[in-house]
Amino acid sequence: MSTKKDPVVVYSVDNCAPCDNTKKYLRQKNISFTVRDVKKNPSYNMDLLRMTGSRRVPVIVSGNTIIKGFNKTAIDKLN
Repeated sequence: MSTKKDPVVVYSVDNCAPCDNTKKYLRQKNISFTVRDVKKNPSYNMDLLRMTGSRRVPVIVSGNTIIKGFNKTAIDKLN
């Protein structure tokens, strides 16, 4: 489980509706986050593959918590 001290990182790409919805929902919940675009930076893509075994986005990482896809219930637990 993450704590409020853990930074929130969103692995994302441009023109991705679930990615956009994830970022919008995080903003609505006042959760600060950093975006890592996996198409613009190949090392982020490799990090994503290593962590999740997949290259599918969005993925949220906070501490030991990994959230795959746009999942409001899981995001609410970050707060």
